Amino acid sequence: YNDASIELVGTDVYASQHTCLVADAHKLPFEEKVFDGIWIQAVLEHVLEPHTVVAEIHRVLKRGGLVYAETPF
Repeated sequence: YNDASIELVGTDVYASQHTCLVADAHKLPFEEKVFDGIWIQAVLEHVLEPHTVVAEIHRVLKRGGLVYAETPF
């Protein structure tokens, strides 16, 4: 994405061209309430504890922030 007003921080459990930071979604390495939005696509069905990952999303999301979550099945 090429909009200077938007900062993207791509995380994953393995490095790729789209990964800025290798991290475990069960314990995100960010302070509380730092993100305006979170996009999590086809992840929750692969993690050990989906409720823990959702709690982490809630922890790092600013009040009034948006979440785009997509899970197949």
